[in-house]
Amino acid sequence: MEDNEKNDVKDEQAKVEESKQTKEEVKKKSKSSKLPIIITLAVIIIIVAIIAVYFIFFSAKTIDLSKYIDVKYNGFNGYATAEVSINVQELKKKIKNSNIAKRFAKKIEFEVKDNEKLSNGDKLEIEASISNSWLKDKKLKLKDKKFDIKVEDLEEGNEVDIFKDIEIKVEGISPNLSISVSNNSSDKFLSTVSYSVKDNYNLANGDKVTITAYYDEDDAEEAGIVVAKDTMEYTIKDQSYYINSKKDLKDEKIVNPLQDSFRKKVKEEADDSNYLMAYAFDDVSYSDKVTASEPELVDYYLLTAKKKEGFYNSYNKIYYIYKVVFTSSTGVTHEWYFTACTENIAVSADGKLLNDNFNIFVYTDKGKTLDESYDYYIDEQKKDYTIESLKK
Repeated sequence: MEDNEKNDVKDEQAKVEESKQTKEEVKKKSKSSKLPIIITLAVIIIIVAIIAVYFIFFSAKTIDLSKYIDVKYNGFNGYATAEVSINVQELKKKIKNSNIAKRFAKKIEFEVKDNEKLSNGDKLEIEASISNSWLKDKKLKLKDKKFDIKVEDLEEGNEVDIFKDIEIKVEGISPNLSISVSNNSSDKFLSTVSYSVKDNYNLANGDKVTITAYYDEDDAEEAGIVVAKDTMEYTIKDQSYYINSKKDLKDEKIVNPLQDSFRKKVKEEADDSNYLMAYAFDDVSYSDKVTASEPELVDYYLLTAKKKEGFYNSYNKIYYIYKVVFTSSTGVTHEWYFTACTENIAVSADGKLLNDNFNIFVYTDKGKTLDESYDYYIDEQKKDYTIESLKK
């Protein structure tokens, strides 16, 4: 009986020992099976870390320019322009290098398409340019060189006519006119504007000139003023003019005063021609008394300068040729052709002679025949002047 009990106790102890051995073996097996997993996870973590370090320190960073620019607008809604630059502070956060961010901002250039008269809501098309080799060296690249942004937050301005208070004066006689522009504005801003006229010389009726306004854009912006246009076109008209063609001498208001003045001047010259007749003709002596007939108009001519620019003695010349019959106290008669001339005859805007007190020169050296007078005094000038007969 006692032996049986002892055997039972031994069996129980053996089972306990066996159970302990089994648990120890399980623990050992469990530890050995987890080790490869731990090693694998560690390797993965190291690889991820290496990749992260590579991308952080060695791979090129892609920059979306639309997120790192500042746009400054000049002007007001409908009349603005844009200036684009890099926001260095924001870019530093992206590329983690202050010096490179500053150099990037200096190297890059922006072109804004149709950069004028911008309005709220417009699409601003921007194109960037920068050295690709520099970007590569700094391990940078651009997402896009071309991108769009929307124009917004432009203020409304007060549109003004910058030419509304000017006074234009035309001086001279066409085609030798010039104009002056005076600023008569009492407005604080407009009174500071100055004006110039392009090609302000040798102007004629019908010519169009461009007047340009000059002003300080900062002053305009400060005053809240929008200048719609800084140039204007002005047409010259209704000014006095130099006679330039035969049709200008059709009006009796012009022709009659001319003819009366010429006839009077030639008559005075003819009545004092004793010496001329004695000098020109052998059958008239200096002691003879010579009487002159009334001057008879043979023809008259308009000479106009072929070139309208450059120096000329005259823009126009008018020649009258009169025939006078002289009779000496001995009964001898002779004809003589007097050629008279005046220069720069001008007509006012209302069609009257600008000055009826013009100088008339009477030439008597050549006058035995009509052809001699015409050839010597008039035809000799055909190189520089266009000659028109006014009597025909």
